[in-house]
Amino acid sequence: MVHRLEIDYWGQVEFIYLDIDDQGSAPFEQQFGFRYQPHLILLDGNGKVVQEYVGAQPEADLRAALDQLIALDSE
Repeated sequence: MVHRLEIDYWGQVEFIYLDIDDQGSAPFEQQFGFRYQPHLILLDGNGKVVQEYVGAQPEADLRAALDQLIALDSE
């Protein structure tokens, strides 16, 4: 589902995938505190965390959050 969102929001939202089992992700684990998969962290255009989702989420909720984030960044 997240890959579908990535396609639909191409050019508006940058999606970055991290694997909790990859040691290369350790700095991001420390910075953002992610410990679970899936764990979606939404950042604004300045890199500030604006919302987090842990576990499976309804697609409609994620779309609404992305739309709101895009609207805020375009103001």
